[in-house]
This record gives sequence, C-alpha cells and structure tokens, in this order.
Amino acid sequence: MSTLGTLLAPTKYLRAKNDHKFAWDWTIPAVVAVIGTLCILALPKPIAVLGDKGLVHWVNELLQILIGFYIASLAAVASFDRASLDQPIEGQGVKLRSLRNGEYVERSLSRRAFISLMFGYLSLLAIALYCLGLTVSLLVENIKLINPNVLFYLRGAFVLVYGFFFVQMLTVTLVALFYLSDRIHRQTPTPLPPEDL
Repeated sequence: MSTLGTLLAPTKYLRAKNDHKFAWDWTIPAVVAVIGTLCILALPKPIAVLGDKGLVHWVNELLQILIGFYIASLAAVASFDRASLDQPIEGQGVKLRSLRNGEYVERSLSRRAFISLMFGYLSLLAIALYCLGLTVSLLVENIKLINPNVLFYLRGAFVLVYGFFFVQMLTVTLVALFYLSDRIHRQTPTPLPPEDL
C-alpha cells in the first residue's frame, strides 16, 4: 500500500456497500446540504459563515469534542470483548471489495469490522473538517478582499460542500450509535437441529 493509501485508509468505509448505506452516506447529506445552503443564501439578513461567531466557529467547537470521542470509540470497539461484535451483520450485510494479491475480493464484514470502519472514517472526516474550518478562519481577512459578486458564489459553494460533509458526519454518527446501542446486543439466533425422522 502506498503512503497516501495508508493515510487515507479510513476512506475504505465509503467503498463498503449494502442496501441502505448509500442513503445515509450520500442522499440525506446532499438533500440537507442543498436545502440548508439555499436557506442561508435566501435569508434577508445573512448568517455569518466565518468570523468569531460564524457557522465555522461553532462547528469547530463541536469538532474539538467529537474528534476525541470518535478516536476513543474506535479504540473501544477494536478491543471490546463481546462475541456479538464478531458476528456477521444480519440480512444482506455489508460487503467490502478490496485488492488482495492483485485481485479484487469481496468480503462480508462483521459488526466489529463495520463499526471500526465507521469510526475510522468519522475520525478522519472530523479532523479534515476541523483543519478546513481553521484554514478558512485564518484567511478570513484575505477572503473579505475578494470581489463581492464572486464572494457570494464562493460562499454558497463553501457552505454547500462544508455542509454536505458535516451532515454526512452526523448521519454516519447516528448509524454508528445505532449499532453500538442496539445491534450489538442482538444475538444471531442459533439454528434449530433437524428433527429426527
């Protein structure tokens, strides 16, 4: 694996597939981000995006807490001694296609593997959003020098992209909490022995 591949390994979560995953990864964040961006741009008194009390400021306040939570959750899931975590996911499960020995192999993920992928991706996403927010906050005085007409569209594009990944982080967090609070406590039923003839 290349150095870049190693650094971006948590993004393997996005390659995992099942019937419902596309909705919480892409559809819901896209719909919420578009509606939110249109609302922000249409308000008669604009909401501050940058600055001391802007959107990015408050999101970064939250991210400082979430980054530690995600990394601690990843460590706990990876080391938690519970047999139900190593069971396969019920139904069609979650499948991950990966390259092994020059060939693509598809495997079904256990609950532990899937939850670990989720918290790994959430940790990376939260760090990336925090760094992005910090960068634009540091550049705010230079950003104000951009032509107002151009700045309007740049502001909209930033809110759309930033909002999409923030909402994606929230939806994946809710799914991860669902698995931790509910699914891991369900035991896979043991099949009944065949009846004697």
